[in-house]
Amino acid sequence: MVMLNLINRIVVSLVLVILIVLLVAVAVTPDGVAGFLANLLLQVRVDTFSVTRLIVTAGSLVAALLLLTLLGQELRRPKRGGIILHGEDAREIGAQSVVQRIRSEVEGLPGVRGANVTLNGGGQVVSPFVEARVDPDVEIPTKAAEIDQVTQDTVSQLGLKLGKVRVKLNVVQNTKKSQPKPPPPSRPSTPTITGG
Repeated sequence: MVMLNLINRIVVSLVLVILIVLLVAVAVTPDGVAGFLANLLLQVRVDTFSVTRLIVTAGSLVAALLLLTLLGQELRRPKRGGIILHGEDAREIGAQSVVQRIRSEVEGLPGVRGANVTLNGGGQVVSPFVEARVDPDVEIPTKAAEIDQVTQDTVSQLGLKLGKVRVKLNVVQNTKKSQPKPPPPSRPSTPTITGG
């Protein structure tokens, strides 16, 4: 997208400079510009069937296709940064807010160590993909169903229309090494009192 913006700026700048030069020239000497352009066009000679004609035709078609592609990219609607609330065309919620909310709800479940959430779809339908890291002792089908349900509930609470929920679980091995037990707390020594 950055490259397209750079090309767009260059092309628009060149076109504007050419138009400015032509308009100033037409304003100063309209007859001179018309005569110059007519003279240029009279000098162009291209045979009907020649290599020069094929090169000019191919180059013109490639340039036209490139410019049509740039025009299509320019006129295309920009992607929305949010998701439209169900039934409310004028209200939307940021996609990142939805991701954070689903992640916090899933990570709050017991046995879940972390989660990554991505949203597919756009506009009015949300299709979340939740990739969760779970403890090795959890029952995988049960935990997957639980994460699916929490995700559905969260999307519903946000007032969004739910598409398909996908859940992927990764079992994380225990990384804690067994550490030796700390020694029992020592009894405070009682001072010996000697009488005398």
